[in-house]
Amino acid sequence: MKRFLALFLTVLLLLTLAFSSCDNGGEGSSSSSSESTSETSSSEESSDPLEQEEGRFILKTEILNGHLWITYEDAPDSPIDLGRVDENEGVFDFYPLDDGTYGIKVGKYAEMLTEIEIPTTHFGKPVTVIMERAFYSNEQIKKITIPASITQIGERAFEGCLGLEEFVVDENNENYKSVDGVLYSESGKTLVAYPNARAGESYEILNGVEWIEPHAFNRCLSLKSVSIPDGVKRIGDYAFYYCSSLESIVIPNSVERLGSGAFYYCHALRSVTLSNNLSAIEAQTFLNCKSLESIVVPSGVTSIGYSAFAHCTLLANVTIPEGVKTIGHSAFNSCAIKSIEIPSTVVAIENYVFANCISLESAVIPNGVASIENNTFYGCVALKSVTIPNSVKTIGNNAFQGCLSLKSVELPDSLESIESRAFRGCVSLKSIVIPSSVTSVENYAFEDCTELTIYCEVAEWPDGWGLLWNYSNRPVEWGHIHSFDDGKCVCGEKEK
Repeated sequence: MKRFLALFLTVLLLLTLAFSSCDNGGEGSSSSSSESTSETSSSEESSDPLEQEEGRFILKTEILNGHLWITYEDAPDSPIDLGRVDENEGVFDFYPLDDGTYGIKVGKYAEMLTEIEIPTTHFGKPVTVIMERAFYSNEQIKKITIPASITQIGERAFEGCLGLEEFVVDENNENYKSVDGVLYSESGKTLVAYPNARAGESYEILNGVEWIEPHAFNRCLSLKSVSIPDGVKRIGDYAFYYCSSLESIVIPNSVERLGSGAFYYCHALRSVTLSNNLSAIEAQTFLNCKSLESIVVPSGVTSIGYSAFAHCTLLANVTIPEGVKTIGHSAFNSCAIKSIEIPSTVVAIENYVFANCISLESAVIPNGVASIENNTFYGCVALKSVTIPNSVKTIGNNAFQGCLSLKSVELPDSLESIESRAFRGCVSLKSIVIPSSVTSVENYAFEDCTELTIYCEVAEWPDGWGLLWNYSNRPVEWGHIHSFDDGKCVCGEKEK
């Protein structure tokens, strides 16, 4: 692309000179056409610095005073002029707005540039908006200069600019400012964007900031620590997404909302202190934080969102407070939890919440939960015991599939339905009593339970049970009377 643009500009310049020569030369020009063609080819070869200077490394490319300049590493003080560039020649794309001004995104040729100065006008009208994802994945850019005319910057405008070192903002801009290369609102209340490649492994956010915008620190790969001052109220969605070197974070008590995916893929994050004023742990907040070992959920939290701690493969210690009502889909999927105390206030545990927690040995489900959802304990190979309360009406598809260590489970009298493959592959399960309240057992419910004997309180096969409910043809005793010895069911012995 670099060579193409340089060649394009060179040819354009030469054609302009050629036409000019034809206008001045009159009749005599045709006799020298062959010679002119030869000279043009020679001129093209010698005037294209990208072709002529093979083996040299580009330090930067930039537009200055309407010209495209290239600077090589071995000649940092000798930039080469590649010719004039018009504002519509692919460096910028302009979008007319309802107020008569323009929004801007970088064009297809911008990937050549290491420094970009956003124009203030287009065809005489102000450029006022940097559009959403305007610079998306322009990894070459090191410096962006924002003019005074810019009044609005769209979400994720600079996402993926992995080489970006600094923002420069015109001092006359009334909406934005740059402080040590970091982009803030002019009031200082909003941190807009942190340059991905800014020098340094730590950063202290300015006092006075109340809002960290979504994706503000997205993929700042070198940052190991960020100090968030007291006074910050909101941290936007995916604010620290893929900060893969970030090791610790303290969220001050002033923070009332921590956005979805805020620390998604922070692989090195080991220590987290959460604000006591949070009401929710939102979806994917700590997804794939593979170094996180413990977490204390604050007492004001009422919900833990989808995949909030999923794939935190070292997370062994989790404290969930009373007051939490819902635990979302895959919230602790593939964690290192050995046991979990679910508070009595929880009424909903969604699909896959503890799936693939291969160290989980025991779980107590609180009274009030109406359903053990699909795949809740799927692949919990170390699970030995689970307490199911008398509020549960349904055990979902694959709920305990692959729980290789589960030896016994007591089903409550409230239970009405056991869905497909609910206990599939529970090879250590010796016995199970199905209470008379169960009106539906779906096909394959106990598939591959190779040691299982099934005790049914009903006298005969109910109409609502699937034809293949006992697909593996395990022994069944109908009309079982549930009897106890020291609080434990003694299966196979009817009351006399």
